[in-house]
Amino acid sequence: MDEHEPRTLRPQQAAIFERFDRRRWALVEHLIPPGKPGGGKRTVIIREVVNGLMYVLSTGCQWRAIPKDLPPRSTIYEYFDL
Repeated sequence: MDEHEPRTLRPQQAAIFERFDRRRWALVEHLIPPGKPGGGKRTVIIREVVNGLMYVLSTGCQWRAIPKDLPPRSTIYEYFDL
């Protein structure tokens, strides 16, 4: 899997949530801070974290109801709680 291409949602989720396409991602990518200096390399795809945040915000779902094909809710919440 290309690290810049997000995974696909199941059909019932895709109807609810539209992931960031390349054009939208280009608008927000520069707003994401780089990894901390001296820290380990990021193990998550930041675009997927943003997709998870947008899923929660656009659907109003609870954190525990985040689909399994997005990063773990704890990871998404850590980036949300910056």
